[in-house]
Amino acid sequence: MPYLSAMTIAAFAPSLARALVAAALAMPAPVMAHPHIFIDTGVELLHGDDGRVAAIRIAWTYDELFSLLLLEDLGLDSDYDGVLTNAERQDLQGFDMAWPDDWDGDVYVEVDGVALPLGPPQPGVSELLDNGMLYSEHTRVLDRPVDGALEALVVKVYDPTFYTSYTILPERVHSDTSGCQTAVFTPDLDSAYAFLEAALAELGAQVDDPFEAVQFPAVGDRFAEEVRLTCAGAEHGG
Repeated sequence: MPYLSAMTIAAFAPSLARALVAAALAMPAPVMAHPHIFIDTGVELLHGDDGRVAAIRIAWTYDELFSLLLLEDLGLDSDYDGVLTNAERQDLQGFDMAWPDDWDGDVYVEVDGVALPLGPPQPGVSELLDNGMLYSEHTRVLDRPVDGALEALVVKVYDPTFYTSYTILPERVHSDTSGCQTAVFTPDLDSAYAFLEAALAELGAQVDDPFEAVQFPAVGDRFAEEVRLTCAGAEHGG
């Protein structure tokens, strides 16, 4: 799951934790500040009958290695043929929806620069793709509808701890109503990594316990990709 920092991995999936910790122990401490999980992300803006944005649908495609570890921990595809049985497909549904109470899903919505709360995740489809990667969808309802013609809506996707790296796929981003367009903006990675290195240098960048990775500075927002919505100035109602 995207929320799996070193500590929450240990709580959710013990065998997965052992595998990731073993890999971490083989790396120099500074490397632990870099992502260990990679997720391709889709963002769909869902509009109500009045044309305002009412919810967002998030799609996650987990990297091949993490997908393999998750399948093993879930006890699925034990024959490693990349094909799930009907029973296994049922067991897979909602596999990444057991969120801790204090986790926000690594998705942040801003309206005119002000954070807008999101409702709890509503699970969608989960499946094992032909390329061996796990895929899942979920929907989050906005705290209030947003008129894209009158308000600047931005969706940011990032892990504050930078344990997970999210890449927003432009071809998987869209608005489900006419008159609105979406655009994906990427950060200045050189500047982001320079900030990270400076923060680690300030901390000493020396970690003896791999579980202390969560103590690295919350620099994930520096690496955040974001979706911006632009709508025509037509009347949206409300």
